[in-house]
Amino acid sequence: MVTGDAAFMPLVMTDNNAICHRVEMIQPLIENSVKYGFVDRDSLHVAVKAYAEDERLIFICRDDGNGMGEEQLEEIRSNLAQPVNVSSHMGIYNVHRRIRLMYHEDHGVRIDSKKGEGTTLTLVLPKRERARKDA
Repeated sequence: MVTGDAAFMPLVMTDNNAICHRVEMIQPLIENSVKYGFVDRDSLHVAVKAYAEDERLIFICRDDGNGMGEEQLEEIRSNLAQPVNVSSHMGIYNVHRRIRLMYHEDHGVRIDSKKGEGTTLTLVLPKRERARKDA
């Protein structure tokens, strides 16, 4: 369920309304799909799925765009593992880093892609919003 009004960012609520996460974390994933998936194409399909699993909220943003080759994919994955962004992929990196700093290493953004078939970005957040104990 998505809620909100003009004065506030919408919130994503779990089925029991126990936790809220700002939808703004999902926006850069969708922007990426449009920015990179729409090159040399007449149409693009982007699907967003959200669900709760165990103690995690999982958001999947999948597109049928151009995708990317293995070398570029590994470059982005490697950058996500760095403490400082060393590439031009700021949106995904910033979301990933913010989640890692707020929570811990088993949360963040994962990326999968295949050239000519599209890209899937998976955002993993804790089901219950809590700050890191060591932060």
